Amino acid sequence: MSDILNKYLTDNNITLINAPTKKMVDEYDNDPNSEYIFNLFKKQPYIRIFFQMIKEILKEKMLDRDTMYNELNLDLKNILSIPLSKDILCHSCGHLIKSYNPYIQKKPRGITKCPKCKRDIDLKKCQSNDDWNIPSLLFNNILQQFYELNILEKHFTGFCESCSTGYLIEEPTLVDINKLSKTQLKQRVNNLYCPKCKQVISTKIMYSISKDFSNEFWKSGIWLEWYVKKLLESKKIYVRQGIVFKKNDHAINIDVLFVKNNKIYGIECKAFNPKKIAEQSDVVEVTNYIEYLNKAYLVITGNIKKNDEDHLKRKRVLTIDGRNIEKIDKYI
Repeated sequence: MSDILNKYLTDNNITLINAPTKKMVDEYDNDPNSEYIFNLFKKQPYIRIFFQMIKEILKEKMLDRDTMYNELNLDLKNILSIPLSKDILCHSCGHLIKSYNPYIQKKPRGITKCPKCKRDIDLKKCQSNDDWNIPSLLFNNILQQFYELNILEKHFTGFCESCSTGYLIEEPTLVDINKLSKTQLKQRVNNLYCPKCKQVISTKIMYSISKDFSNEFWKSGIWLEWYVKKLLESKKIYVRQGIVFKKNDHAINIDVLFVKNNKIYGIECKAFNPKKIAEQSDVVEVTNYIEYLNKAYLVITGNIKKNDEDHLKRKRVLTIDGRNIEKIDKYI
């Protein structure tokens, strides 16, 4: 335990015990995929945001790729901090010079001439068009990554247009659909007939959240406590997650506690739907931290009303934008 924290607990007659969430976070830390998922979220924050949105969209149902794609593309400008794609246009003729993803690529350099008009280019003068929609290929890659990480499950479904009957096809002979070529897949489709009316059925690949990502850790948002803890640890900051301060008959749960510059801070983590606006009752719990700590923070992946944010600020609670959690050290 940090000497600073230990002294603070002793001087204030506070007992520290572990909250139930600590065990869940510790168990996930030992999961073989946890480090990979942490680095994936950290390096490409939009994947973390899409992960949460896909979880909200699917919940306990199955959807096809196109339906998910269309739902995700709604109102992304208010969900992401920067666009997913930028187009740089020649300042002389308007020709598209370069498209890039600003999350994973720096602004291109070293381009001196337009390939179309052959004029010299000053990148500072070039217009940049922002595209907030998810590029189709990028979305396909994300779905494949989530499938390989067992976040998503794929289901081969059939539908008979003749008698309006749907089927979940789970034949033992149907091998992993990722290993089938387009020709093989087409052959299998052509050999599938409706058991009722004997007509050829149309098929579609559907997605659902896997059982491993439908447990309490992911459903209740405890994963955000794990993620914030890991981010702080990566900054070489002393962290405790899932603790309870007990003093006399009073107790308070603290999602994440950290020590910096000889002071003790707390973080309340709220994993909301990125499109949802939180009610005051959802976020005021963090104000209880102030009784014990130098300062408190609220990390929320959804939106918060301006009045509520101002109320928290007056209570010495700062809100960390869920779109920029990865830059948490800039806030603290």
